[in-house]
Amino acid sequence: MPPPSTGAPQPAVPEPDGWARLRARLDWRVLGAAVLVLLLGVWFDGRMRLAGLQKDLARELAASARTSQEVREIATETRQSMRDLEFKIGMLESRLSETQNQRLAWKACTWSCRAAAMNACSPRSSRCCCSLRSNCSWLAISRRR
Repeated sequence: MPPPSTGAPQPAVPEPDGWARLRARLDWRVLGAAVLVLLLGVWFDGRMRLAGLQKDLARELAASARTSQEVREIATETRQSMRDLEFKIGMLESRLSETQNQRLAWKACTWSCRAAAMNACSPRSSRCCCSLRSNCSWLAISRRR
């Protein structure tokens, strides 16, 4: 049975047809899909940038490791060179000390000579006038040869 009608006609509320409902749903679905695609794009871009940063970091670390190894090798070579130089300096100081001792001995020998010209004890002379013939530097040198 139909409902009793009152005298005034009621305004007709149009029922949404199938297409309007589909459009309403479709708009939200498209918007949701667009947001999802946008989020996936941002995620993928971030992931690609992160991978690029990791590659750059690995490359920089490898370069740093090579540089560090080169620096260690140079430091080792420098230490060895320093040891060699210290040895050579020690040898030179020893020779200098020996030369100074020979010079002092020669001076002592010439000062102790009683010769008139005080040149009796020299490499040019074949004799030494001092009492300690081993102090004369030219004799010590000539004995080594």
